[in-house]
Amino acid sequence: MQDPMNQTPDKTPSALQRSPSRLWRLASAVALASLLPLVFLGCPCPQCPDGGTPPQPSCSGAASGATTASGTTSGPAACVPPAPSPTAAQDSCTCKVPDTGAGPDWHQQSAELAGTGITGCAGSPRARVRTFTLASAKKGGQIVDGARVDKGRLAGNYCGAPLAPMDWVGVELEGDIACVNGSGDKPVTARITAVMPHPDLDVPDTALYSVEIKSPDTGAWTPACADGAPAIPLAGMWSNTALRVGLVASDPPAMQGKVTFACTNAAIGKCYQWGYVPWRDADHATLHAACTRMARADYCGNGTAYTTNGTAVDVWDTAKIQLRSPPSAAAPFEAAWGPNGAVCRSHARVSTASKPGCYCALPVCADDSALPASATGPLVFDSSAPKTPALSCP
Repeated sequence: MQDPMNQTPDKTPSALQRSPSRLWRLASAVALASLLPLVFLGCPCPQCPDGGTPPQPSCSGAASGATTASGTTSGPAACVPPAPSPTAAQDSCTCKVPDTGAGPDWHQQSAELAGTGITGCAGSPRARVRTFTLASAKKGGQIVDGARVDKGRLAGNYCGAPLAPMDWVGVELEGDIACVNGSGDKPVTARITAVMPHPDLDVPDTALYSVEIKSPDTGAWTPACADGAPAIPLAGMWSNTALRVGLVASDPPAMQGKVTFACTNAAIGKCYQWGYVPWRDADHATLHAACTRMARADYCGNGTAYTTNGTAVDVWDTAKIQLRSPPSAAAPFEAAWGPNGAVCRSHARVSTASKPGCYCALPVCADDSALPASATGPLVFDSSAPKTPALSCP
């Protein structure tokens, strides 16, 4: 599986055909007059946030900027972000939580679920982002109306017109980060710094977003994903226990209108890229949930990960989205997984640091062809190197 590449579509705007006739001049005047309400009724030339430098000329119109052949935007929206102060600290000391911290067909699983966060005090872990609110989306100080997740992309209207996928650069959203040091959840601002189409043709409706988070302590902007990885937007709030909430009208108001940026190097984003695309249908959503349990070795389905980042696993499933690699004596069948955790197990993964509370109560299964009768529904399977010595059960 290839790493996401920075690709942009080849879009070349067609030229306007101009005429010197009086009729053309009259039509131009009418068209200009029709734009005046946009300029004076809520869509002035946007200003660059946080002291950023506008392009030259500084303001060429009220719209979000023209999309160039390279996929970038020109005009008032194409602000140059301000350079960080050379003395600004790149960490936040207010809010922190502890991190849980192969062959071509094998995958590097991840102990993190979404992966978005901000670095804590020097030497301490990152604070985890809980969620972002779509209604807070702004560009140049103007609200993005109807902001939403459309399959694997952000969508909405800006100054009365749909915001093109690549024109989400510069949009800011408000969210909160989870704290365990007595300060509770803390508001945080994120901004989108780059948008690119997903290079995998199997997910043509998906875009990748580079996201930065503003430190609530220092004001410095830092990548939201570890190692600067891009993220995929997914509707709802993803939690370690419930996995996803905020999708239906019956959800509490605080859970509606949320977006999660799933880093491509964390469990939600990895499972998406492995082909388990949750918005496609119910089976894909179930397999995606099961994959996130598998990726984090969340045997009990309670949100506790029993693995470490970088542990290799082989992944396959009942829908044949991922296929099994040839069996290996060094990495035999580990477990079958559903959306609520493991449904049966053969061994604990090599990186399992302690015994999961449910481990000995799980049915034993030697392979995907010898599952217990309770193992129903779409399932994900994996092989991995076993922990030694093996976990003992009475």
